[in-house]
Amino acid sequence: MTFKSLREKVLRHTPVFKRILNEKGDLSLLNFFQETAGELPSPVLPARQEELFAVLKNLIDKYIDPAVSDSAIKQLRMNYHVSTTDHHGPLTHPFFANSHFVRSLANEQHNHNCIFVFSVGGVSLNNSSFPRGFFFHNRDLGEERLPFFSLRHRQHPVFTLPRFQESTVDAIIGEKDKNKNFSIEFREKLKKNITEICLQPRLFSTRYYSEQITYLNYYLWKKMPGQSAVNLIYLEQENITNELLLAYHLGRDTVLSRLLTDESALCAFEKYFDGISGAFSSENFHGTMLFWGIRDGKRKRLVRDGLALVSDDGLCHVALEPNALREAILKKEIMPSMALTFIVLSFYYGLSCGGGFLQVSYLTAMKEAYRSLLQTIGGGRNEIDQLASISTDYFSGEFVLGTLANGAASVPATPFDFLLYANQDTVSRLRGIAARCTLNEAVDQMMLELYKIIYGKATNVLSPKFSYEPTMFV
Repeated sequence: MTFKSLREKVLRHTPVFKRILNEKGDLSLLNFFQETAGELPSPVLPARQEELFAVLKNLIDKYIDPAVSDSAIKQLRMNYHVSTTDHHGPLTHPFFANSHFVRSLANEQHNHNCIFVFSVGGVSLNNSSFPRGFFFHNRDLGEERLPFFSLRHRQHPVFTLPRFQESTVDAIIGEKDKNKNFSIEFREKLKKNITEICLQPRLFSTRYYSEQITYLNYYLWKKMPGQSAVNLIYLEQENITNELLLAYHLGRDTVLSRLLTDESALCAFEKYFDGISGAFSSENFHGTMLFWGIRDGKRKRLVRDGLALVSDDGLCHVALEPNALREAILKKEIMPSMALTFIVLSFYYGLSCGGGFLQVSYLTAMKEAYRSLLQTIGGGRNEIDQLASISTDYFSGEFVLGTLANGAASVPATPFDFLLYANQDTVSRLRGIAARCTLNEAVDQMMLELYKIIYGKATNVLSPKFSYEPTMFV
């Protein structure tokens, strides 16, 4: 198999992504991101926007800084766009960090200083994006990991995990300090950065890991080259969804309340969302019905039994009525599925959600399924017309920008790499690559990984040489 045929196989599996690359692949990364950085108004009624803004302001006040929330909401009023690409974990994977660097550069030209990321808390700790900690590269470009949790939690979603402890960070520091392959100078620099980022007292006043992640990433991002004035608003999308349901829908007469408690709407959801990635498959027994059940920290698939959701083993059971749903949400006994999250955030509240190479396809399919659902349950002309104006094909995902080099070899750079290896030239190098490198070139560096994600196997095909100078050197 050649790289060309591998690329064709990936794009054949992802037709919306293929169209995006065909239409816009020759744009520079910066120009591509500029298309969603300017004025991008909300398509929904002002009352709905205010509900979302109220929930977001409360979460930003609580988990980041009250001094940030007003300016963040002001920007979102002008540019009703967020990234939903990331997995909710410490910001470590180049997949995600590269996108935020380019978003920040595009924002500068509009005097915006916030990057909004509504990340997926349903991701399990064994995901290849490494949501259980940080990683960086040593001077031989080997990977070094800083895990907050052991692999005995591998099947636990981030959403359910308790906070990591100070003793865990102390143990990480102690282990790396014993590594004789690191110079004394490197060990001291690593220890300083781990201590400064991961041992902030504020991190240990939270209850859950997901809450720690929000402030951890906000603080970390300000340490990135050229980002000291940028606010990374990194919130778990399942938590936002739950807060909106609790505050404005359960027990009220809204489309979302009907979806969760009315049998005709539930039947329509089962009819139109069956087989869509992020929803469920009755044929393959994948996914779940609206929510995942949570028991002992692990997720359980739920199916509908009349006006109740139940797991196969019977350990999870929640009535589809407002009080029971409210109690289960507050106790973290259920977690919104990806389908429910996007119905709430994108289709009801109208957010423009930029995603990865798979999201642009499944979110488009979800939108058509939701349109059919609304038509079936009599959702109303205004509701259906609003849906038509919501775009689902904003790509903001997997590509290479920053790299770390050792001689002729290089690897995509992680945020911790930037802490350890950046110098006075790093910002200008990032700017230059973002302004010159095309979307096609940057995505092609990820094609082998995208192939592995789709087909579940690695390949010995080589990527084309990245023609831009490295961002940093060991």
